[in-house]
Amino acid sequence: MIVSAVTIAIIVGGVFLMSGGSKSTTGSVIDSSILAPEGVYKTAGYANGTYLPGNPSAKVTLVEFGDYECPACGIYAPYVKGLLSDFSGNMNYVFRNYPLPQHKNAFSSS
Repeated sequence: MIVSAVTIAIIVGGVFLMSGGSKSTTGSVIDSSILAPEGVYKTAGYANGTYLPGNPSAKVTLVEFGDYECPACGIYAPYVKGLLSDFSGNMNYVFRNYPLPQHKNAFSSS
């Protein structure tokens, strides 16, 4: 009987851990200055839900699928800004909203 109780406790604990445990509704605040490259929204054309800064006739187009609450996307933003600056006139940039389900406000902010 004790073996059964321990086995059940291990299974329930394993399922709980595998499902991600309790879902926290709080998180760290992301520095808003890294969420989007500066100037993207000032110079962007807008078509079909897509921001289009850069040269639309350029041979190179960078397409980013991003989530405004994604820490990795925020870290990537300065690199995009650098690319847009370094290849100004020679590159087109397209940002597509890709809200991730684990981020509470991702859908409403996209």
